[in-house]
Amino acid sequence: MDFAATLFRSIIGVSALLGFCWLISANRREINWKLVFAGIGLQIVLAVLILKVGFVHDSVEIVSKFFGKMIGFSDDGARMLFGSMPDDVQTYGMAFTVLSTIVFFSAFSAILYHLKILQLFVYAFAWLLSKTMRLSGSECLAAAANVFIGQTEAPLVIKPYLKGMTR
Repeated sequence: MDFAATLFRSIIGVSALLGFCWLISANRREINWKLVFAGIGLQIVLAVLILKVGFVHDSVEIVSKFFGKMIGFSDDGARMLFGSMPDDVQTYGMAFTVLSTIVFFSAFSAILYHLKILQLFVYAFAWLLSKTMRLSGSECLAAAANVFIGQTEAPLVIKPYLKGMTR
């Protein structure tokens, strides 16, 4: 498929997703379209940087491998605790793998929060994205965490900040 067709399909997909989100929105008038398009623009810039700039690609790959290794630790812990059950997906499904990952990242983020390391990341993301998109640090950290550790574990990273966040 050529570049123009791929670009056209991407635009149609993003437009359909935005339209669907608008349709199910609880308050359509409160949608900040400037923020939405700024976010899409930042994603495009980030995609170009990751795909075309070597050191950016390498940096993202290093972080991704780190979190992959961390998930591997949780898999090893599940095998140590439950034996071969986590590997027997036919019989037990993915429950042991998923739950062990959630428990591991919950404990890991609690330790990082206690050591005040997580607060540094929240502050860094807050500074960067508050300048570009006027978002809070915890919102930005949750979005960035989705990229590296997934949608199940990302909320655990911002658990201490949930009380103060808006709906």
